[in-house]
Formats: sequence, structure tokens, C-alpha cells
Amino acid sequence: MWSVNIETSLNVPKEKMPAVANDIDFRYVDIKDMNPEIYLRYTEKPNTQVLANLAELIRIVPAERICVRVPLIKGYNSPEDTRRSVDALTNIKRFEYVAE
Repeated sequence: MWSVNIETSLNVPKEKMPAVANDIDFRYVDIKDMNPEIYLRYTEKPNTQVLANLAELIRIVPAERICVRVPLIKGYNSPEDTRRSVDALTNIKRFEYVAE
């Protein structure tokens, strides 16, 4: 039996969300940073779609099947920023981030 894992930024139209939710065993979600200013500066796009899609994913997929990545991005965020992002995501149980 195959195990299907994906890595996504979730920066897709909402109608694409079933492809991320269905038939996938595990999801790595790279949100860059929860702070909209940091996200915009790094990606040149707002994070509103990403956060809305993450909320939808959390609603329809068991939390143990999601890992949120909050990378330390030199010149854009700090370890304190990554910690704040993790602290803001209270419904997520698994993270990959830089804490110091």
C-alpha cells in the first residue's frame, strides 16, 4: 500500500482544497510566517488565502495528519517571529520551525 504525502503552501484557490484534503495521508504545510507583513514582504502576496485554506484544512483533516512548517527566512523573520506564528496556530499539533 502506498502512503501519499504532499508539501504545499496552500496558496491556491479554495476550490482546489479537495485535492489537498482527499486521498492524502499526510500534509506538510509551509506557511512562511503568520505575520501578514512578513509574508507579503517575502512572497509579494497576501497570506489571507493561505490562512483561510489552512483553517479549512484543519476543519476537515485530523490534526495528526498535518505538520506546519514555519521556516526561519534570513532577512525576513526572526526566531521570535517563528515562535509567534507557532503560538498562533493553536489547532495544530505538529510543527517544524526554528525556535532559537
